[in-house]
Amino acid sequence: MPILSESDIESVQESFGRLLQSAEPIGPRFYANLFAAYPQLKELFKSDLDDQSEKFITMLAYIVSCLDNLDELDAVLEQLGKRHMAYRTEPSHYPAVKESLEKTIRELDTDTDDIDGVISAWSHFYGLIAAKMLAFGQ
Repeated sequence: MPILSESDIESVQESFGRLLQSAEPIGPRFYANLFAAYPQLKELFKSDLDDQSEKFITMLAYIVSCLDNLDELDAVLEQLGKRHMAYRTEPSHYPAVKESLEKTIRELDTDTDDIDGVISAWSHFYGLIAAKMLAFGQ
C-alpha cells in the first residue's frame, strides 16, 4: 500500500487550497480533461455534470482534510470504494482519473514554484486513495 510522507500531505493540502482559489473551478476542468482523453467513461456518469463536479470537489476536500486522521480516511474510502464498484467503476478506470487529475492540477495550480513536486505529492496521494478504494471495493 502506498504511503504518504508528511511533505506529501502538506503539499497536497496547500495545493488544494490554491486550487479552490483558482479563477476556474477545478471540478468542471477535471471532467473536461477526463472526457476529452477518455470519452467512453462519460457513460458512467448519470447525474448532471455540474452536480457531479460539486460532489467530486466536496469529497476531495473531505479526503484532503482527513489526511491527518487515517482511521477516518479509511472509513470514508471504504464507503467510496464500495459505491464506485456499484457504479461499475473498474480498476482500469483509476489511472485515467489520476492522469486527468494531474493534468488539471498542472493547468490550475499556477501559484507554485515547484509544480513537479506538487504533482509528485498528488501522485502519491492518489496512489494511496485508489489502492484503498480498490481494496475496500472488492
